[in-house]
Amino acid sequence: MGGHSYANSLVITMEDIFMFQEITRRYIKALNSLDYHKISEIADIMLDTYGSTGRIFICGNGGSASIASHFSNDLVTYTKPKKQFHAIPLTTNISLMTTISNDISYDEIFAEQLRIHNVNERDILIAISSKGNSRNIIKAVEYAKEKGATTIGFTGSTGGMLKKIAGYCIVIDDNDYIIIEPVHSFICHSIAEYLKIKFSS
Repeated sequence: MGGHSYANSLVITMEDIFMFQEITRRYIKALNSLDYHKISEIADIMLDTYGSTGRIFICGNGGSASIASHFSNDLVTYTKPKKQFHAIPLTTNISLMTTISNDISYDEIFAEQLRIHNVNERDILIAISSKGNSRNIIKAVEYAKEKGATTIGFTGSTGGMLKKIAGYCIVIDDNDYIIIEPVHSFICHSIAEYLKIKFSS
């Protein structure tokens, strides 16, 4: 009565194994190329913003949107802050995002939310983009800078326009989002761990 097991009919070749090894090699290479001094600097800027009751806004598209939402959750829960940590993802209010997209433009979905929140010089915007050229990301960074907020970019490849306009920028040394996005997640988790340690001391 046992059904046919597709898994039992598979033949794993050395070529298959090499593919996964190559992905691992690229991931480790990207991790090893990170500027940890700059990551520490960004973490300290976030710590200062927390101390001054500023807010941290985070945005991204696609997989980067998921990272933005996840990072904001880690900042307000995992870090166990002694007071409220104002970390606000610009990626979760679907009703507002679709309204802005429909009534204004998809290019404005993040910048318009910053306007609604009255972003100011005490705040931070973290913009996450694998290639650094998404128009809605660039417009959000431009608006945040106009209002005096600190701007931070997490990107990859050559960094795109985001590298040019963000006040601080981490560029992942790879051209493929399957490497860039998990390294962005690693950076976010590392910063959250750093802040948790700082808050507990």
